[in-house]
Amino acid sequence: MVSKKTKIIATLGPSSRDLQTITELLQNGADVFRLNFSHGTHEDHAQSIALVKEAAAALGINPAILADLQGPKIRTGRTPQDQAITITRDSTVYITSQISECTAENIYVDLPDLDRDLKVGDSIILNDGVLSLVVVAIEADLFRVKCRALNTGTYSSRKGVNFPNAHLSVPSITQKDRDDIEFIRTQPVDFVALSFVRRAEDIVELKKILGADLNHLRIIAKIEKPEAAADIDRIIDTCDGIMVARGDLGVETPIANITILQKDLIRHANAKAKTVIVATQMLESMMDRLIPTRAEASDISNAILDGCDAVMLSGETAAGKYPVAAVSMMAKIIDATENSHYFLHAHKTLIIDNSNFSRRAICNAALIASDKLGSVPIVVFTEDGEDVWYLSKLRPAGSLYAFSHSVNIVRQLALSWDTRAVLVDDMNQTELIESIEKHIVDAGFAKVGESIILINGSSKDSWGANSLRVKKVGEA
Repeated sequence: MVSKKTKIIATLGPSSRDLQTITELLQNGADVFRLNFSHGTHEDHAQSIALVKEAAAALGINPAILADLQGPKIRTGRTPQDQAITITRDSTVYITSQISECTAENIYVDLPDLDRDLKVGDSIILNDGVLSLVVVAIEADLFRVKCRALNTGTYSSRKGVNFPNAHLSVPSITQKDRDDIEFIRTQPVDFVALSFVRRAEDIVELKKILGADLNHLRIIAKIEKPEAAADIDRIIDTCDGIMVARGDLGVETPIANITILQKDLIRHANAKAKTVIVATQMLESMMDRLIPTRAEASDISNAILDGCDAVMLSGETAAGKYPVAAVSMMAKIIDATENSHYFLHAHKTLIIDNSNFSRRAICNAALIASDKLGSVPIVVFTEDGEDVWYLSKLRPAGSLYAFSHSVNIVRQLALSWDTRAVLVDDMNQTELIESIEKHIVDAGFAKVGESIILINGSSKDSWGANSLRVKKVGEA
């Protein structure tokens, strides 16, 4: 397996939904698999999950599954034979909410109230910026708006449609999302991502829909609208992490601002000890090439240097020609970046509440001890994973090793920065420490006689951090 600190999320799809490819993705550095509910059926996603479980069992590891809800993503309808259609600059195009076949003159989009939500002068962006239109008239009686094409461009079936700065009346959680959540209830999913979050209340609503039986899921808020960036601190307070989803974010906000906005979002998430993922077009050219562009390699390195916990591949692994090569290349770029002198172990200054003060104090002490003793590994016994998430955000010099009785926690920690999580049997503390030390030695993480730092509860039933011990491997 690949050794790195920053985690890789790989999206599964037609190019990777088979046992051999998933196995190779894991062997080359994938830590988490994303299911994109904007595409595919529930049967497709169930098959993907089953294949991940089979591949992981054969390799003896526990990768996580992230379910990415579509949210109120607005798309075009179908074109004839799903073919691409070209629209020429200055031509007239009607955008309609009436279901119809899409042409060069008439484009159906699934936005019911577009004639009420839009106004003259509003921009409409299709196909991730390939085609730009401007509204020149509202024809409410015909449930459509008249537009002028600002450039020559193409679109095809089910392409994304964006309305920068328009305040749309669509709900943040759609009926499709609710149906997908019912499917998720039947599957071993570890994370759920909500698309097109606009405000903190969207996450609160999602939690209510998930209910008590899915409250173990960690929630990722996808930041892809300017409203979300403006409400980022409140959003971060309600979720477990954010995804800087630069595809729609780069369409909805001025593209010249996207780099600085990414840095700001990462800084806000890190300050509050929340997971942060950077996504979209990271290795886009590897959809059909074996070598990425120089700009893509720089993009990944800079996201890591900015302080993200994970980077994500979308179409590159879901529909590209070289899914395994894309993961392998991303792992190589991560490794080169993390081993450079630009990658500093600067511990984060975190803004946290005092609800877990004693646990945080133990973790802070472990951080200091690890540094002073020469990057000593930190070993955490955990039942809820919270101490591990917190420590990973502090960026200790020594690697983190998490051991838990809970397979759900072990899988979720696959997304925790520089964390290796292992499932252990229920046993007394002495037996547990012996088992863990054997695992650490066998895996080559430490040698007998070398120091490690142990964090655990005072009893088998108290696994929150309330004790710290520095000991040598193999000694009582």
